[in-house]
Amino acid sequence: MEILPFFLISLFFFELSIVCYTDIKYRLISNKLVFMIAVTSILYGYFFNENINFLSAFIFLLIGFFIFVLGLMGGGDIKLITALILGLNHLQILNFIFYTSICGLLVLLLGMLISFSDIKKRGIPYGVAIALGFLLSITY
Repeated sequence: MEILPFFLISLFFFELSIVCYTDIKYRLISNKLVFMIAVTSILYGYFFNENINFLSAFIFLLIGFFIFVLGLMGGGDIKLITALILGLNHLQILNFIFYTSICGLLVLLLGMLISFSDIKKRGIPYGVAIALGFLLSITY
């Protein structure tokens, strides 16, 4: 059983690294990748939290739909957060929201320092903040 935590966290790290790359380069998060992350998240929730958090994920998906309609966040970001919430318990979800918010601010500030015109033109690659916030929430 010692190998399972290492394997799942490594798999999350690999999948979320791809999310970061594609979100920075193309501002796109693939549906196939979100599906793979959802499967990994379900396995994580089942083995480590003894619960798959469908209700919280569904509630966020509904809230996220309105966030998307208002143009505050992209659809890929909403789907990614929903997929990641599946494997988290309630305390981890609160930590995830907190860490993602802090990381989002850092991504925004760094993006503005590196290429303000790109951030202004194409928006913030929030998938990076989501990935970092999630990894922090499952490791701390």
